[in-house]
Amino acid sequence: MPLSDPEESSPARAHDARARRATRRAVEAFFKPYGLPDDTLDAVVSRARARWWRREGTCYRISRRRMSSRMVFLNEGCVREERPTGEVRLWAGGTAFGEWTGAKTGPFGATGTMLSSMAWGFLIPVADVNDLVVEHGDLLYVLARMGAEHTHLAEELYGVTRRSPTCRVASLLRYLASRTAPTYRTRDAGGQMVVRVSSAGLIEGPTQADLADALALGRATVEKSLAQLRECGALKKQIPGARQNRLYEIEDGDILREVAWGA
Repeated sequence: MPLSDPEESSPARAHDARARRATRRAVEAFFKPYGLPDDTLDAVVSRARARWWRREGTCYRISRRRMSSRMVFLNEGCVREERPTGEVRLWAGGTAFGEWTGAKTGPFGATGTMLSSMAWGFLIPVADVNDLVVEHGDLLYVLARMGAEHTHLAEELYGVTRRSPTCRVASLLRYLASRTAPTYRTRDAGGQMVVRVSSAGLIEGPTQADLADALALGRATVEKSLAQLRECGALKKQIPGARQNRLYEIEDGDILREVAWGA
């Protein structure tokens, strides 16, 4: 039997190998909708580092002093962003945070706090992002496209509108559910921790207060809207004794979409 190389089997090398695999999974999953070629993905992986966050942890701070630090790419999770102008916004997986263009204007002073019980993504130093977009024009295009999508979502979800509070709550829940894994951890009748799957989708992380802050609505208004969504069959009704805080399970996605559109 050949002897193994002690350096190859060292804990440090094994840890580095796991970290590289985790980073590749995170990068490939994040950019999958954009169809980046393999050479660009390889270049991103070489500069990125996988990261996991727990609830109430600070994901990012954007300031002029730290604008050259790093970008955060969120694969899965729900983030509460508090902006310097006092606005609150909720963002889900598939979102990137940070200023990489060197612009003098931006959401400086914004802070992101994780609301999900567990979230994952990856980090890239801003200096490396700038190098990557110079070498890979397709990545530059994707980041610009993501920025435009981010602006469009902000206007659609949080912009001034005459839609009813229930329509706005439904729209926000649809967005968050579309980018959230359909699984959650809870306890069964015997008290054991189990993983359940939601066939129609779910949102895990934000409280009713978070929804109210993001939509600039009163807490009672959001509570009433959620009750209406449960009554019309868009959301599952609450079950006594089951986990309810920070969890909203969709019963019928078609009904939720119709409510969001004002039908």
